Amino acid sequence: MFRRSLDPDLPVAVEAHGSTIRDAAGRKYLDAAGGAIVVNVGHGRETIARVLAEQAARLSYAHGSAFTTEPIEAYAAEIGPRLPIDDPAIYPVSGGSEAIETALKMARAFHLARGETERWIVFARWGSYHGNTLGALDLSGRRPLRRPYEGWLGRFRHVSAAYPFRAGDPDSQALASADDLAAELDREITAAGPGTDGRAETGGVQSRN
Repeated sequence: MFRRSLDPDLPVAVEAHGSTIRDAAGRKYLDAAGGAIVVNVGHGRETIARVLAEQAARLSYAHGSAFTTEPIEAYAAEIGPRLPIDDPAIYPVSGGSEAIETALKMARAFHLARGETERWIVFARWGSYHGNTLGALDLSGRRPLRRPYEGWLGRFRHVSAAYPFRAGDPDSQALASADDLAAELDREITAAGPGTDGRAETGGVQSRN
């Protein structure tokens, strides 16, 4: 295994129920992971495992460019009405980083289809996190994560964090008001020039903490 930890003796997880993970030595751990690594439905949900097994036994995968399936259509029909937009269309992906990359590309494709080839600039906030794939990392404003790859980054532009403490620099903008932060963003958009960002009528990709 190419491990994601420098610890050479990671415990071997063998089973989990609810929020508790048990390792091969019988030790139990409270799974308090959150954010990008949270298991938000809990471990050991037999109803979920049963549905997954039944679906895998019938059909495990069919590429979306050639087929649709009843489960994905049912999922889209159920999740769509919960979204705060009219007549939504669902584009399923495998995780958060891919979702960000897809959103960026969709926003760009939309403007290209309108003939607005210069509308490419995207603004994000320092301190924000959007994923670790290259485009998502470039959009993110977490400097320690960006630092090893800075030579590959620089396509996207950043403004101050809306909440400085979460940005890891509690003193930098500690007294900035919401009006100040909005004014900073407006200045950056103005400096970029008209017709260059994705903000316009589409509400293109803009990031928040």
